[in-house]
Amino acid sequence: YESGKKVDMIFVYGECRQIMIEAVRLYTERFPDRIHPSFSVFSNIVLTFQETGSVDNKKRKRIKKATDDGNSTNILAAVALNPHISTRQLERESGISRRSVLLILHSNKFHPFHISLHQDYMARSPDLTPMDFYLWGKLKQQVYSEMPTTREDMKERIRRACVAIDPNKIRRAVLSVSTRFRKCVDVQGHYFEHLS
Repeated sequence: YESGKKVDMIFVYGECRQIMIEAVRLYTERFPDRIHPSFSVFSNIVLTFQETGSVDNKKRKRIKKATDDGNSTNILAAVALNPHISTRQLERESGISRRSVLLILHSNKFHPFHISLHQDYMARSPDLTPMDFYLWGKLKQQVYSEMPTTREDMKERIRRACVAIDPNKIRRAVLSVSTRFRKCVDVQGHYFEHLS
């Protein structure tokens, strides 16, 4: 129904001392050329008017608190001061959700991105970890030069082997890590021990 017709229904309802059944009857008599509302349609229009003060069923606009002008200004100012700031840091500093931060940035033509300069490699890649490419092999060689007889014998052999390692060799092994990283990049992440 058009707003004007709904207003007529409200006036008729008031004339009938807010008795719904009489209001529906009077509206039908007074406006014979119109489509006559059913009792339920008439009562829904009256109920909407009583609850909202309006005959229109307009959806209420949701107030956007998180992305209002104040928050938008603060977020954009923070980005202007530090173009490399992360959305997570903006979230922490502003107190609004990360999603709202992203909405503000997106609506202002900012496109957050993160450059990642890394090469994936296995966490326990034996050709990159000094413990793997140097220490374990040395220890195993010394501990198993003779077969240990008991658990305590094994522990004692490990202790002696650790004490016997030359600190200069450990230092060289640690210093060779950057060279090994470069080799790893050269072979695009594949094993390279067999190339040495």
